[in-house]
Amino acid sequence: MGVYKTEEGEIRQVDIICPHMGCQLSWNSDEQSWDCPCHGSRFDVEGNLLDDPAQEGIQCSGIQE
Repeated sequence: MGVYKTEEGEIRQVDIICPHMGCQLSWNSDEQSWDCPCHGSRFDVEGNLLDDPAQEGIQCSGIQE
């Protein structure tokens, strides 16, 4: 799991396995996104798909601190 804390203090926990081919995502602090090093898919802090080749987002759960 990957964890991101918003400026408001809300925690976002996401599955860091890319749905495209199963590579492990890494946090891109410059772009504030979860990026796949294998094929370039990108996801926002909510797990929404930003860039292909993945066809779906990743699972995210919001947890209030």
